Amino acid sequence: MKKKIVVVGAGISGLTATAYLAKEGHEVTLLEKSESLGGLVGSFERDGFIFDNGIRGVENSGTLFPMLRQLGIKIDVVPNIVDMGIKDDIISINPEHNYGSYKELLLSTYPDEKDAIEHIFDDIKRISKYMEVLYDIDNPLFLDPKKDSKYLMKEILPWMFKYTFTIGKIEKLKTPIKVYLQKFTQNNDLIDAISQHFFTDTPAFFALSYLKMHSDYYYPVGGTRSIVHALRDFITQHGGIIQLESEVTRIDESNQIAYHKDIAYPYDALLWCGDLNSMYRSIDNTKIDYKVTFDKIAKAKGNDSLYQMFLTVDLPKEYFKDKFSGHIFYMPKEKGLSTLDVNEKDLMDELSKIEPDKKKERLALWLIAFAKKTTYEISVPVVRDETLAPKGRAAVIISTLFNYDLAKWLLDEGLYNFYKKTLSDAIINILDDTLLKGWKEKIVSYFEATPITIESRLNNTGGAITGWSFSGEIPVEHRLWKIAGSVKTPFPRIFQSSQWSFSPSGFPTSIVTAKIAANKIHRLKGWFPRISLFYIKKSLLKEKGLSNSTYLPNLNLPSLSHKPQ
Repeated sequence: MKKKIVVVGAGISGLTATAYLAKEGHEVTLLEKSESLGGLVGSFERDGFIFDNGIRGVENSGTLFPMLRQLGIKIDVVPNIVDMGIKDDIISINPEHNYGSYKELLLSTYPDEKDAIEHIFDDIKRISKYMEVLYDIDNPLFLDPKKDSKYLMKEILPWMFKYTFTIGKIEKLKTPIKVYLQKFTQNNDLIDAISQHFFTDTPAFFALSYLKMHSDYYYPVGGTRSIVHALRDFITQHGGIIQLESEVTRIDESNQIAYHKDIAYPYDALLWCGDLNSMYRSIDNTKIDYKVTFDKIAKAKGNDSLYQMFLTVDLPKEYFKDKFSGHIFYMPKEKGLSTLDVNEKDLMDELSKIEPDKKKERLALWLIAFAKKTTYEISVPVVRDETLAPKGRAAVIISTLFNYDLAKWLLDEGLYNFYKKTLSDAIINILDDTLLKGWKEKIVSYFEATPITIESRLNNTGGAITGWSFSGEIPVEHRLWKIAGSVKTPFPRIFQSSQWSFSPSGFPTSIVTAKIAANKIHRLKGWFPRISLFYIKKSLLKEKGLSNSTYLPNLNLPSLSHKPQ
């Protein structure tokens, strides 16, 4: 049955879900707050240079390629080799060698930690085997039972037993990565080198599996925007409507109408593919009791954010290619962030107590130290695709994790521009002294994006780039075997997907939850899906002042079973 569907948020999850729903013949409208599609996936052009504005490469993980193939979308990609570096030592990640080069990198930097490093790599190899079970096979969600029947019988059925066995092992490895590493070593420099480019309290299995994940990275020819453009074109070719700069700020849940300003978008089903705080703030005119869910969402924090620099340089791709493969995680010094004199919270407390003329001096000292001790993700798109910059020149993208609360505090204190100028100068200088010697003189222009930028552009809580923080209670589903239920909300005709609907999350998770949600919406029958009866009953019981255990044999639902006009 053809349905009228509204999808909110045009990141990779919203685009994927909209593509599938349009393919099924539904009347789909995709609404996006910002002026461009893709969210944290995509590229933009400036002065002839192409910059990727979110992820620097795409991870297949048995998800991306099967999804594109199922939709009949063809995109040219090249392998995206990921390098790791500390000081002057640079290596490329190679799973075929059991990551021996990365182990040697750590051994050469921290020779006194040989035993600890050996034990850590035993675990890395073990966890990588678990990840092979999860991701080295095409996700069954993106297979056709008729066309892929042989593959399903030969590969998927045996895999399901391995998957069930492996999931249990992974669930036991949710200890925060730094705590996990402390089982093997008390050397904070080594712990920083392995862990500080991951989000705070990232589960051990997620962090230690990333060497395996890096070997499954690809770079779309034309930039990451190629995926966004291909999905956009597919949607419009199949009758879908995409509207930019159309933020949804109110959802009349009872009458099933979403609003951008005064423009009404009636729906049979709505899929929210963005920050859930925004969704729950938008809910209006409902009989559903969603307070408990909303309170959990409101109390939770978004994951870490980024400080990003986008630079144009008068240097050819060969300058960078001689140093690394075009995409690197780089630590300029062997001493990490744990050696900073104070953390972000203590810095804010300290700055709030000193004289205004001393604040900038103290802040500058801390930012310069931060720039020397952090880990950078550096990407040079033209190394992987020579069409992405003018001949003999390059775009360089540099990012490092940065605390949203500190960035917001500096904004409120009138120190925001000073913070950007000081940190950008410090980053340029430390890289000029280490990985990119001599590049400072060749910089033509640059601009920054901070956690505040990300929050403003995407409505992401705390400028988060991968959903919910691992610190504290996670307000959404976080058990792998229950990911199919992660798209439910308390509302019978509202669903959710994206990095905000499941944890831990990322690019593949956003695609998987989009497909799950699209399937559920496509299969909806009648007016009330069975999955929401729990929430309806709970709401009605509360309205009648009864407990959840009360039996209501003649529950009357006339006002809840109306059909849209």
